[in-house]
Amino acid sequence: MEYAAYRFKFNTPVHFGERTLKSREMTFSADRLFSALCIEAVKESGERLNELLTLAAENKLLFSDAFPYAGYDYFFPKPIFSVKRQNNDEDIKTRKKFKKIKYLKIDKFKGYLAGEESAENLKLPEFGKESVKTSVKVEHTIDPEPYRVGLFTFNENCGLYIIVGYEEGKTSIKNLFEDLLDRLTFSGIGGKRSAGLGRFELLPGKIDDETKTRLTGNFNTYMTLSISLPTDEELRTAIEGATYLLQKKGGFVASVDYADEWRKKRDAFAFAAGSCFHNKFNGRIMNVGDKGNHPVYRFLKPMFLGVN
Repeated sequence: MEYAAYRFKFNTPVHFGERTLKSREMTFSADRLFSALCIEAVKESGERLNELLTLAAENKLLFSDAFPYAGYDYFFPKPIFSVKRQNNDEDIKTRKKFKKIKYLKIDKFKGYLAGEESAENLKLPEFGKESVKTSVKVEHTIDPEPYRVGLFTFNENCGLYIIVGYEEGKTSIKNLFEDLLDRLTFSGIGGKRSAGLGRFELLPGKIDDETKTRLTGNFNTYMTLSISLPTDEELRTAIEGATYLLQKKGGFVASVDYADEWRKKRDAFAFAAGSCFHNKFNGRIMNVGDKGNHPVYRFLKPMFLGVN
């Protein structure tokens, strides 16, 4: 496959999180991006939606989760496995510092995996600030009702980026994706878009040589860069020697054509980004709708990064 990176420069605060309106997260996962792209595709035509679904189902188009960047520095999730540190005399406070680190710069990967990096060298920049906004729901038939929305506001020169993989030599696939992503800049991504949240500018990203090698080379251990779930046939082989974190995915169906009222998606458990495997798998696209007017798709296909 060929790979390209895209940066999201947010012009407004964002609301990412699925548990409650008050929940606030800095990043979003590949399944959220795919759902948003499906909505943009169906606005154009049913044929465009089917084209997007087919490319994704056949592994001709893959997406990573969104990860933070600061200036020209790009960050990946920390691999979910224990690393034997060179200094065996570390105290509990130092171990806690390592545990709090969620992301690594790509140029720190080799040293981190060898147990040579200190917690101070891996310290993350301030990407932005969390906050909670109180709003009021006003309807003519009931009394005004306050509610709180969790927000994240990125600092200047900080934002999120994604990596996209597409079938080698097929620029038409890349063009289709870029067209849908460009449409998404007007709609925004995340929750409470009707209130103006999640608006962004799309900027080109860069994939350095080490990242490209880890994306395309052969390794004995691979970290997934996207939330993913093997098919039933793949599951037994996939989890052999794997170290992973399960993540529950839920939320409401965003389509206004799905039902007369807001409906929840069926819950799904999948491997979080950063989970590590010895055996690659293709993953799946699940229909998580429940008695609505059309299918609701959750993208659970992995993009792998070598982490020997």
